[in-house]
Amino acid sequence: MNRADSLSFNQTLRTRCDTIAGRQYRQIPETSYVPLKEDVVFQHLAELGITAIQLLVAEPFEPDKAEDIGSALARLYYIQPEALGGTI
Repeated sequence: MNRADSLSFNQTLRTRCDTIAGRQYRQIPETSYVPLKEDVVFQHLAELGITAIQLLVAEPFEPDKAEDIGSALARLYYIQPEALGGTI
């Protein structure tokens, strides 16, 4: 992917972060109890989405940073397999 394509891809994904975070959040109540306020969870999910986008377009790929996203989801109490699967 050349730089222009990468920037375009990055921007497209960023504009969809709220939509993605919303879909992820809607998966949670069906699978897990989360003792955090909805807006806090939503903001964290949106931030994790931006981090994931940055990792996807970064060269070289850094798997340790990708693992950090999973750890952050667990810190948000998304530890049930169904909840984690819904955030993918």
